[in-house]
Amino acid sequence: MSETDARKGTGPGKAKSGANRTNGTKPKSTAKRRRIVVTWGGPKGRPNRLTGRAGVLVLVVSVLAIALVVPVRQYLDQRRDRDGLRVETERRRDEVERLREELERWQDPAFIRQQARGQLHYVNPGDTAYSVIPPPPVAPSPGESPKDGSWTGELWTTVQDADAAPAPNPSAAPSP
Repeated sequence: MSETDARKGTGPGKAKSGANRTNGTKPKSTAKRRRIVVTWGGPKGRPNRLTGRAGVLVLVVSVLAIALVVPVRQYLDQRRDRDGLRVETERRRDEVERLREELERWQDPAFIRQQARGQLHYVNPGDTAYSVIPPPPVAPSPGESPKDGSWTGELWTTVQDADAAPAPNPSAAPSP
């Protein structure tokens, strides 16, 4: 008997189905039973299972991804900081250049005299200095509220309005 005949349940000593039935019962099959796998979703022919290798692969990939999150984040932060430092360095170089130019101007005696006259009100010998004094501001009369537009003036106006007697209402006529 060959191996394929043994699996199929046929052979020289076995009767084929439907042949030589004497007592009316079905002959017993010696073939292996098929295993039925019930799956949730997926095609019916192939079970939807996660193998051990696939599980280990998923685990390794997720551990690597978690392990790489921190270094990648640090790398991106360092790149952003480096770009910010480059911009600040350029700004500082421009400021240093401006200060060097100002230092060169202060080496000139004419510039120093001009600054002394303008900021310190110095006068050369023989020159006459004039100072213009602005007139004093007009003080409001005691009954008049200040209208300067500042918050203190507005506050004083609201205080005076709250203290004043209420104005009579012309629409409300007295009843007899």
